[in-house]
Amino acid sequence: TSGELICTGLLNTDMPLIRYRVGDSATLDDSVNCACGRTLPQLRSVEGRNDDILVTPTGRLVGRLDPVFKTHLPIKEAQIVQESLDVIRVRIVPASNYDSGAGQSVIDRLRERLGEVKVALEMVDHIERTSNGKFRAVISNLTPEERARARLRS
Repeated sequence: TSGELICTGLLNTDMPLIRYRVGDSATLDDSVNCACGRTLPQLRSVEGRNDDILVTPTGRLVGRLDPVFKTHLPIKEAQIVQESLDVIRVRIVPASNYDSGAGQSVIDRLRERLGEVKVALEMVDHIERTSNGKFRAVISNLTPEERARARLRS
C-alpha cells in the first residue's frame, strides 16, 4: 500500500531531522534487505508529491491524470484542483474551437478515474505558475485530516 513518507535522516548527527514530512507518497518493500546490512525497509516506488495525488471518496489514491487530456481536445492547458473528496475543479484555457463537447469529455474521463465526483469546469485566460515558474497540473487542497479519513475508508 502507498502512504505518506515521514523520514528521519541518519547522516546529520548534529541536528537530525526526526520524523520529517517530506510531502511524498511512496510504497515500501519489506521483502528486500539492503546490501549494507541495515534492516530498515526500502522504497519500492515513489508515487509523487501528496499535493499532486488525488484521493477518491472511497480512499483510493490517483495520480497521473494526464491521460484525461491526451487526445486532441481543443484545450491549450488545464489544471485539476481537488477542493474536497467529492469536488474537482478543472481550470481550462480553451483553444478557439473549444465547445461543450470537449468539456463533457473532460468530465467523463475524470469520473472514469475518480468515481462519482462533482466536476466543475472553470474557463480562464491562463494558469498561474509557481514562484519558480513551474506549472502545477494537479493540486490537492485536501487537509491531512481529510486525506487520513478517506484512507481509512479504503
